Amino acid sequence: MGQHTTTSERIDELPLLIHWLKQMRVDGIIDSVLGPPHGNWEGLSYGEVALVFLTHVVRRCPHFLSPVADWAAQHLTSLSQALGKPVRAPDCTDDRLAVVLSKVGDEQTRPGDTIEAELGQHLIRAYALPIATARIDLTSVAVHHQPPDEDGLMRFGYSKDHRPDLRQFKARLGTLDPVGLPLATATLSGEQADDPQYLPAWERLVATIGRPDFLVVGDCKLASLENRAPPSGGRVLSHAAAAAGPDSRRVAGLGAEAARATTSPSSAWAGGA
Repeated sequence: MGQHTTTSERIDELPLLIHWLKQMRVDGIIDSVLGPPHGNWEGLSYGEVALVFLTHVVRRCPHFLSPVADWAAQHLTSLSQALGKPVRAPDCTDDRLAVVLSKVGDEQTRPGDTIEAELGQHLIRAYALPIATARIDLTSVAVHHQPPDEDGLMRFGYSKDHRPDLRQFKARLGTLDPVGLPLATATLSGEQADDPQYLPAWERLVATIGRPDFLVVGDCKLASLENRAPPSGGRVLSHAAAAAGPDSRRVAGLGAEAARATTSPSSAWAGGA
């Protein structure tokens, strides 16, 4: 009788993660934006490599590239079944992951912005998500890093962590309420002020949502004079300050009717015309 070799893999939530990522069309959208790989690239497409990397990040938490190939080698059967095609460990090397990330983060063509917008539009349509309210906020992230020059993201600036001795970068996030779906993200150099970043985030949200008449919620920096001026297209950008409490939050409404419908009568209004 012939000998049979039995192998076992611990799958945990791996098939479920890949199923939902494919339902979100993560791989398809990345492939449509980046296009096909060059002729010497074999195996998984750019989008499928990114999908495997995202699955690894969600399952294992670290974002390092080098461990992904070893992890994939332990789950080749599960990955192949979930993706519907053969998966090899060399498909997930750090070199290949670096190529995909470099293409997504290209600063000249900025395909990452297109991928983010198309993914957000697909999720809004597929799940019929409400688009009446969005939120914009920024935070600073301190790092122990000494760059060779002052041209990168890691710079000195106002530290929300009370560590002015550390360099930092800033993260901007525009999300859709109430689900908290990220629609407009950005990584910014650490010396920049928060105030000028709200209007670009709003413009990204408008491009993804497809309409400007939604309510935007933000902190007090959203109430700066520049942010209360009308954005391009003649829309009115207003802000409402909560009447009670010394640490009141500011609400900015794009479209007066939407803002009045969602703001209490006790709010004080200041509008741009």
